[in-house]
Amino acid sequence: MFNFFKRNNNAEGSVSAAAKLINQKINSKRVALQFALEELDAARQGNATAVNFVNNSGFEPNEYIGAMNNSFEEVDGPNGPQLMLLNHIMTVSNMDARVKLRVAIVDNIMQEWKLGKYS
Repeated sequence: MFNFFKRNNNAEGSVSAAAKLINQKINSKRVALQFALEELDAARQGNATAVNFVNNSGFEPNEYIGAMNNSFEEVDGPNGPQLMLLNHIMTVSNMDARVKLRVAIVDNIMQEWKLGKYS
């Protein structure tokens, strides 16, 4: 597996590279929105960094709570962005760093697709 976190010396470059690769798995705004909502649904139960990200996402709780139950193949399938994100963040062993990386990547994708606070 290509590990851009080791290849890029700075965190910002790592986030940008990861988001770019993951974004290649997103073929529509519908998929991007579902991807983001699922991430927010999971993050709302996470640590302070994750919860802060959710609270500042620009989405209302009724938009993301339960989103993981509404997933579909293009998001969670074997070629979807969720699996790619998971594979990449698992290369980071420290849990706090992993959370920070995950929310930064999702934030980058939200920016790219103009979702939530970026709409």
